[in-house]
Amino acid sequence: MYSDISIEQRAHDLALQATLLIYQRKNLPLSSESDYFNFGCQYRAALKAIRPSIKEGATDLE
Repeated sequence: MYSDISIEQRAHDLALQATLLIYQRKNLPLSSESDYFNFGCQYRAALKAIRPSIKEGATDLE
């Protein structure tokens, strides 16, 4: 079941969810080009932090 979803896809999904949650909780705007740029920066930071954990835990998902 879980093997159908790649590690990269799992990391992406979690990073996106984490970024969205941060933006919702802080009530940050997404209305200008700089807002979206900052969202992308936050997403990349989350992805960088989440990816190693997903890779390390990959065997737990089997």
